[in-house]
Parts: sequence; structure tokens; C-alpha cells
Amino acid sequence: MECRKKKLLPDYLDAYKNPSTIGEGYNMFDALKRTGFYQKHNLSISGGSENANFRVNSLYSTDKPIFIKEDTKNYGMQFISDFTKGKFKFGETVSIKRSNHDWSDKNLLIALKWAPTLPLYDANSSTGFAGAGNGTDVANSLAQANLNWHKGETTSVNGNAWMTYEILPGLKYKFNMGVDMYRYMVQDYEAEYSIPYQNHTPDSYSMASYKTNRLLYENTLSYEKSIGKHSLNALFGVSSDETKSLSVSAGARAMPSEDILILGATQDDSSKSVDSSVGHESMFSMLGRINYSYDSKYLLTFNFRRDGSSKFSKSNRYGNFPSLSAAWRVSQEKFMEKLPFVNDFKLRASWGMLGNSNIDSYQYQSTLAFSNIWYYLNNTKNAGALATTPSNPNVKWESQYSTDFGFDLSLFDNQLSFIFDYYYKKTSDMLVAVPISYAAGYSDNKPTLNAGSIENKGLELAVSYKKTIGKFDYSVTGNISTVKNKVLSIGSNNEIMAGNGISKTAVGRSIGEFWGYVTNGLYRTQAELDADKKFAPKAGLGDVRFVDKDGNGVADQDYIGNPIPKFSYGLSADVSYRAGFGTFDMAMIWQGSEGNDIYNKTRYFGEGMYHYYNCFASTLNRYRAEELKFVNPISGVTTIYPKNTNTDMPRAVIGDPNQNMRNSKRYVEDGSYLRLKALTLGYTLPQSVTKKLNINNLRVYIGGKNLITLTKYSGFDPEVGDQDTGGTNLTRGVDGSSSWDPTFPNSREFFVGAQLSF
Repeated sequence: MECRKKKLLPDYLDAYKNPSTIGEGYNMFDALKRTGFYQKHNLSISGGSENANFRVNSLYSTDKPIFIKEDTKNYGMQFISDFTKGKFKFGETVSIKRSNHDWSDKNLLIALKWAPTLPLYDANSSTGFAGAGNGTDVANSLAQANLNWHKGETTSVNGNAWMTYEILPGLKYKFNMGVDMYRYMVQDYEAEYSIPYQNHTPDSYSMASYKTNRLLYENTLSYEKSIGKHSLNALFGVSSDETKSLSVSAGARAMPSEDILILGATQDDSSKSVDSSVGHESMFSMLGRINYSYDSKYLLTFNFRRDGSSKFSKSNRYGNFPSLSAAWRVSQEKFMEKLPFVNDFKLRASWGMLGNSNIDSYQYQSTLAFSNIWYYLNNTKNAGALATTPSNPNVKWESQYSTDFGFDLSLFDNQLSFIFDYYYKKTSDMLVAVPISYAAGYSDNKPTLNAGSIENKGLELAVSYKKTIGKFDYSVTGNISTVKNKVLSIGSNNEIMAGNGISKTAVGRSIGEFWGYVTNGLYRTQAELDADKKFAPKAGLGDVRFVDKDGNGVADQDYIGNPIPKFSYGLSADVSYRAGFGTFDMAMIWQGSEGNDIYNKTRYFGEGMYHYYNCFASTLNRYRAEELKFVNPISGVTTIYPKNTNTDMPRAVIGDPNQNMRNSKRYVEDGSYLRLKALTLGYTLPQSVTKKLNINNLRVYIGGKNLITLTKYSGFDPEVGDQDTGGTNLTRGVDGSSSWDPTFPNSREFFVGAQLSF
């Protein structure tokens, strides 16, 4: 980096003496990658008789992702059966799954900052890994990945058993019982080591166990009756759902060795820690449904649910959620006989309410923490408690009101079909974790409030065409959907600023829009610098030019991007050709979005040029007001950096005096893309061959995922999700705000497989 002359010492790295000796340099990010591999095997056995049927499915799979020190093994069995005896019918479905997941912590974004002049390994180090130096002050992500480990073991059993009895003709009683049992055991270890900018002394070991048991009971009565052209179907019932959970964790430091990970054997008793938690939640529901049809032409459905959740206080425990839908099958009217090419035409309309209770338990009460909480009284250490979550006794159900109008249309012997919908959805009493001041004493814990309402409206259209021409079959389906999002209200402040400092949700705007400084290119003339001297006193030629829109002498922040696309679309195609020597098939899926923005936070590090860190190759096109010449004082090699003012990349300068790195429009990019999500090519043996082999069917196939992506986005992947896994969408579209979290990039995959049936 030519932006600052640094005094060179006799013992600085050989890479500085003669950069050509290391070629393209040391790449920490590449060192963490590998070629991933996964395999998946399924085996199914089925059989039965007139009154009984069964099916057994089994699964075995392994997965080694594209980053080192991680692998997963999955095992599974599923049992399905049903039995009929007179008016009784019994059935059950039981699934058993086991998963072993080994991984290690590795900060991938930090790896991007590792200077390419720094070796990754050091034979003289006790760990074998090199530490940062020469101005680069970040951890060695490769060392981190190899000096800690986590081992997780998951066992789950879930299933349901049911029984029906026909009381009278058309009147049936059904009992259903569901069970979900979840067990998770995890061990975490971090070795003792000392590397520049990385120290962990002594080693540490912890283990935790979690278990959850869920029971579901459902009792329903259903009745069916047809009289002439009238048909009635009704269902009424109640259900109860209860979940209990328990967890315990313990840890210690200074273990005897990595081979003796026994907490009681720690060499530092004061480092021992233990914690536990319990959870209990339940739901009780009453439900009903009535379907009425006249001549299969006029259709009417009414649904009603009354749900009660333990997540809310007694005064707000229950919510009522009705829905109504109607349809008219126009194609069965007599006047449609004049249009024989119309096979089916149905008009639809619906209105309804849905409830949401997807929050943590006990939000209407304050919760306490007891682990590592103590106080001193009369020189005596006493156990204490600390309130960790602010309570909101008024929290209640979130409700979504939806209205839909649409039609289904099939033409030309059902070869061409259309499905169209216009929808309007309004969510009221939104359940949102609202940030509060740290002065309240709750750290990062936020109260859950019914903080406002939003609306979404748009169109959805799907068009399909299928045809058979001799031995050639094909079908094509395209779909497109639009959404217009607007926040109607959101609590007393009318806005929520997310913890990432980028996403802002405010009344009158779309949810989670990007907020930052407005920019206007780079400073290219002294006149521009003089004009902005009041609010940009440290700016120089080549710095980012921020905007003072209102002329008050302060650079302004504003809404700078919207992560919600104007529309999303997809295309799928299936083709097969039946020949005498077998059947060939092809299937592909394309998907895309248009008009959405992405905030590329990875560029904050990769294009910051404020420190002795690695930079993206895009910074080679950085601003230079004049030609720069650097003569290596050891090798004597001269490097020329030509003048470059025709660029949007700011200058490189230590310390970033103009704060070019601040959150701004600079990092907002067009997130539109079109991607070939999946492609599969298959071949099926002809029956003349399979009969000789005593098998029913054999198909082999090859394919790939994420094969082609057409986009202007400069980041790793335009499919950027939401960092908040709670589903609020308050922080969607931000790429690389932390070590990717849920927004981890998709990888390109290739696979081969076979399907065999006897």
C-alpha cells in the first residue's frame, strides 16, 4: 500500500523484500476452503394386504461442506402403517433420526483481512501457525479453525398414532396423538495457545445437554352428507399441545490434557461453572370447518379457530381466527358449452385471519438469571439473581388479515393452465423485539412488544404448458410474483433501528430499508473540497463525497436502499423422450428476483484501505491524484502506480480521516439475479432389460445445483437472506455484517445418483 511510507527494519518479512517470491501471496480464505462432498442413500420397503399396509424408509447421509473442520453424518428410519378392522381404522407414522455434527469456529470475514504478505504457518511456533504482524493485527483464522472443536449429537423421535371410528354413515370420530422427542448433546473445547493477536490460556472445555418433549392430542368429529346436488362436509374438534424442555451445561478451564476431558479433573476448581434451565409451553385450540358445494359448481368454506397460548398472560391468552372462502366453477355453466376449449375455469375469493405466537416463553414476565451472579454482604459471598429480560404483561397475539381474489383456468385438454391471485395482507399487533437503552440494565435483551402493523399486497401468476408429441413429453411452468410492503405503525417512536446499524424500519416505508450516508461520487477538484469544508474538513482528493442535503453543515443520512424485490420469478421445465433402448429425461429450475438492493458489508473490509489489511482486487483501481513511484530499499525494484482519477474507488489512506468506510450508499448494490438453481439429466432402462434383471425400474442421473448465476452483484452470492432467524425480516439483504450467519453463500454442487426398485 503506497499511502504511507513505513520505516523498514532489517528483519521484516521476505515478502516485503522481494514480493515476487511469493507469487500471488498467501490466501487465508482459500486455506479454509476445500472441495465439499456429500452422499445420500435411501432404502424403502413396502407391502400390505386388503386391510393392512406398511412402509419402512431408511436414510444414511454424510456431508463435508466446502470449509475445513466440519462434517455431518445423518441416520434415519421411518415406519408407516395402517390397519382396518370393521368400522375401526388405525395407523401410525414414527421417525427416528440421529445426527453427528463436528465443526470448529473460524471467522471467515476475518480471513479476508489477512495480509497476503503474511505466511500462514510458522515452523518455530508451538502451534505450527504463524501470527499476524507488520501492521496486520487480526487473528489467524486457520489457527482458530484447528485449535478448537465442537461435537454435537442429536437424536429425535417424532411420530403420530391415530384411530378413526365410523359412528354412523358419514359421521366419523378421529383421535390423533403426536409425540416429538428431541435430545442434543454438545461438547466444546479450545486448546491453550499463544500466537500474536491470539491468546487462549489456559484451555477450556464445556458440555451441555438439552432435551425437549412435545405431546399433541387431537379429537375431531367429521360429517359428510350429499342430498341431490347439495354436498356438506363439516369438522369440529379440539387439540392440546404441550412442550417441556430441560437443559444443563457445565464447563471448566485448565484440563489435564485434551485426552482427559473430565470436568472434575480440572486443575483450577475456581473455573468450574454450571447452569441449567427449564421451559414449559402449551397450546389449546378449538377448531371447526364447514364445506358446502352445490353441483360442484358453487363452493363455500368457513373455518374458525380459537387458540390459547401459554406464551401470553391470562388476559391475552386466547385469539379467535375465522376465515371464509367462496368459489364459482364457471366452466360448468351451460353458457360455457360454446367454449369447448375451456376445460376448467374457477373464480375464487377468500378472507381470513391467522394468529402468530412465535416468541420466547415468559415474555409477559421478567426472567431471572442465577448463573455466576453473586454479591457480598458482611464480607460473605452470597448467591444472587439478575433480571435478564424486561417484561411486557400486555403482549398478545399477532394477527394477520388476508384477502385474496383469483382464478384457475385450464385450456386445450388441460395443456395450458393459468393460476392468478391478487392478495392483500395486513399484519396487526406485530410481535417485535424492540431495542431499549443499555441504561435499563438488560444488556442485549429486548422486550417483545405488539409494536405496529404492516401491509403487503401484490400479484401472483403461474402459467403451465404441457404436451406429448409421439414419444416426446414436455412441460414448462413459469411464475412471477410482486409485493409492495408498507409499514403502517410501529410503536411510539415510529421506527426501529436494527442492531447492525444499517437496517431501519419506519412508518410509511418498507420494512428493513437500508439507512446510511448519502454519497455523490469522489472529490475530484479543490473547488469541491472547499465547498464542503464545513462538514468534511479532513477530506482530500479521492475521498468519498458525502452530501449535506439541507445545508446545515452536517453530512446527511437517509434511506439508501430497499432489500425487497419489485418482483420474483421462476421457470421450470421437464422433458422426457421414450426410445426403444430406454427413456431420457431432463429437469431444470431457474429462479430470480428483480429490483432489490443488497448492502454489501464485505466491501467495508475488502475496500476499506484504512489499515495494513488485505484488500479486494477492485482496490487496484483506486483513486490516485498523481503517478506514484515506490523503490524497494532492499531489492531496489521500482514499482510505478499510474495516475488514476477516472474511478469510483476512493484513495487508500491510513486511518481513514474522512471516514470513507462509514455506512453509506457506497456499499449498496443491485441484487437482481437469475440463477439456474438445479439441473438433472436422467436415463431409465427399458422394461425389456429390467425384466431380465428381475427388477422393476432402474434410473441413473447426474446433475448440479447453482450452476449459473447472472447478476451484477459483486459479492459472493446475491441470495442474501435475513440475519434474524426469527423471521421478522428486519435485517434482510445485508451481506457479511458478521461471519455470514444465516446469510452464508450458496455453493455450486454436482451430483450423480441411481434409483432402483424391485
